[in-house]
Amino acid sequence: MKRKMLTVLLLAAVLLISGCSAQDGGSGDSPSVSAQSSGGSARGAQEIPVDVDITEKMFVAQINDIYLNHQNYLGKTIRLEGMFKSTANLSTGDSYRFVYRNGPGCCGTDTMPGFEVKGDGNYPEDNAWVRATGVLEEYEEDGKPYFQLRLKELVVLDKRGQETVSQ
Repeated sequence: MKRKMLTVLLLAAVLLISGCSAQDGGSGDSPSVSAQSSGGSARGAQEIPVDVDITEKMFVAQINDIYLNHQNYLGKTIRLEGMFKSTANLSTGDSYRFVYRNGPGCCGTDTMPGFEVKGDGNYPEDNAWVRATGVLEEYEEDGKPYFQLRLKELVVLDKRGQETVSQ
């Protein structure tokens, strides 16, 4: 009886895990990159296939997993929603753009989980709520590795999600 129960539990676990696997993004994605803004709040008419859809409920956990296991995600198409922020390195003048949410923290050490984004196009104003879809790539600057999403799409949304996330 115990053996049957163990078999059923293992089967249920396998089904649960396989049901959460990423969908096939295909290999026919266009290499061209564009960043687009639109005032729409619904998904675009042509849905871009994604390998990883970062959800509101598990935002911090999914971002952490990607950074910790980046070798499993490089070259994958990732989609996330969050706030847009543009900043510059005062020493070099280089511009950096991010899609992020406020994360857990305390006493001035709050986190901002998200990704640097890079595309060829117009960027929205800071604090705009956006949906970013892009391919994760690694680059090096000053001898240090960094990760960014090479944008396929950047859409400004009317409806904001949860700005502060804890999981």
